[in-house]
Amino acid sequence: MYDLKPERTNSVEVGMNFRLINDINFDVTYYNATTQNQTFNPELPVNQYSKIFIQTGSVNNWGMEFSLNYKHTWGDFTWNSGLTYSFNRNKITELADNAINPVTGESFSMDVLDMGGLGSTRFLLKKGGTMGDIYSTIDLVRDSNGAIYVDTDNRVATTQIQNKEDYIKLGSVLSKGNIAWNNSFSYKNIGLSFMVNARLGGKVFSRTQAVLDYYGVSENSALSRDEGMISINNGDLVDPQMWYSIIAGGTAVPQYYLYDATNVRLGELTVSYTVPRKWLRNICDVKFSFVGRNLWMIYNKAPFDPESVASTDNWYQGIDYFMMPSLRNLGFNINLNF
Repeated sequence: MYDLKPERTNSVEVGMNFRLINDINFDVTYYNATTQNQTFNPELPVNQYSKIFIQTGSVNNWGMEFSLNYKHTWGDFTWNSGLTYSFNRNKITELADNAINPVTGESFSMDVLDMGGLGSTRFLLKKGGTMGDIYSTIDLVRDSNGAIYVDTDNRVATTQIQNKEDYIKLGSVLSKGNIAWNNSFSYKNIGLSFMVNARLGGKVFSRTQAVLDYYGVSENSALSRDEGMISINNGDLVDPQMWYSIIAGGTAVPQYYLYDATNVRLGELTVSYTVPRKWLRNICDVKFSFVGRNLWMIYNKAPFDPESVASTDNWYQGIDYFMMPSLRNLGFNINLNF
């Protein structure tokens, strides 16, 4: 029987506010939180159980947020602008050391917890790592110098990595920081506001791109066919169809379908007009607004929206497998203020 305990978090947070001149404010906040008794459901080595719930380990999160705001009015015109930058650093300080098997009551320790993932892309928890580290369990066969091995028929092959300690770390799906720039303008009864937000860093994996390459229906595969060959190892030439059938076949070789999650977008745009109260015999104010969200992807390296998620599962973030594309949202609001 499980004797589950609530998670315990010890945290501290401090902040300061600075007023610069008359129109500028600067805020800075620092936090540090350590969480214990986290519940994990890792995959186990081959035995009578494939998974087991354990409560163990300790995870530390610390981060900072900086906010710079400006507001000024010139007659009937007002400009309000705010720039915010935040980051979070995540670190596993303890893992499954002397954890208790809830079925047998025996203690055990694990240096690596396999939390799942998609195919050869796995989320592994290790002491000193983060909660978002992803690894590859497969690689191309390489020679003694580390170069991709090409046989006499100009073919390459894959090999499964058996030892979890040798899995190839691809990076973390967690971002290195986030920026948001918000501006609002008002002139008499007319209002305009917009927000540009950016995610900095992090890695994402696209199985969708691998499948498209495998069937030769992607732009990458078309360009390779036009060129006739693919160059690897700074000079070895291989057939494009063979290459994509190897790196994109099966569960794919994740390191060839890994992308930087950095992106910049126009997150929100609002245009409004307020009908003066006196026009309505002082009964109420009526405000009409057009609101658009996720309107324009200004910059993005990944072949999908890195902010989209296919599942709420913690161990499926940053993975694309024929997800629905992200959508723009257009709306119209009417607000009554009596």
